[in-house]
Amino acid sequence: MNHFDIKPGEGALFAHAHGDDEAMATAAAADSAAASGAAMYGVTAVDGSAGRNPDGNSNLAQERSLETTVAWEHLGVRPERQFLLGLPDRGVHSNLHVPRIAAALAAILEQHDITALFAPDEGGFDGHRHHSDVGRAVLLAAQNFNGVVWLLNSQGSGDVVVPVNPYRKLQVLRLHATQFPGIQAAPEGQEPPPGYELLYGHFVLRSTAKLIQPYEHLLHEETYDAWQPPRRQRTLIAMGSGALALPGQ
Repeated sequence: MNHFDIKPGEGALFAHAHGDDEAMATAAAADSAAASGAAMYGVTAVDGSAGRNPDGNSNLAQERSLETTVAWEHLGVRPERQFLLGLPDRGVHSNLHVPRIAAALAAILEQHDITALFAPDEGGFDGHRHHSDVGRAVLLAAQNFNGVVWLLNSQGSGDVVVPVNPYRKLQVLRLHATQFPGIQAAPEGQEPPPGYELLYGHFVLRSTAKLIQPYEHLLHEETYDAWQPPRRQRTLIAMGSGALALPGQ
């Protein structure tokens, strides 16, 4: 089903903060866009260096970048259409990220034929400050965008409600092995270990299982604006500051 009225060959850009957000937040929406024949693009803003590091990896950011590249490909985004901005995941005030992400997004929208832009809303889908940063940056970058902006609604309602295939979402989450080490195929007839539950043929940590919601709720930007304060009051950061060069520039 073409939930977003995207025509074959039109560009769909998914913007997120961390590698693994593309799986947690909009995997079902991405699958819907890809199935409609969209040319898929993906942005990941921060380097992931503050993520879980159970194996003591000395270069977690590099490992997570590799995981993210594979996950984006799994969702139909070819490597040349992936933009890993590499912003630091720690030690930087959130407001410094927003103009840099916005400038990068604006450049991508200008340089590529994008007709649909997907991102978290300003609530960040779970309140994480970097998720919120991306939502704020998207609203800045899209001020001169002629396409459609779809915002994942942290309040749990939407103009478009996309059913989630839980097995599919687990497949993509599993690609982020550093962050979700507790996803493993379940041997037939075996009970889950303590702290795990059996979910669609996988043993999954209970904390991870809670992420598998039945639907993704997306609001059209016009609907979002109708019940939010005026955008100028919400986004008082100048796009011109802190411009970030895109990979390959």
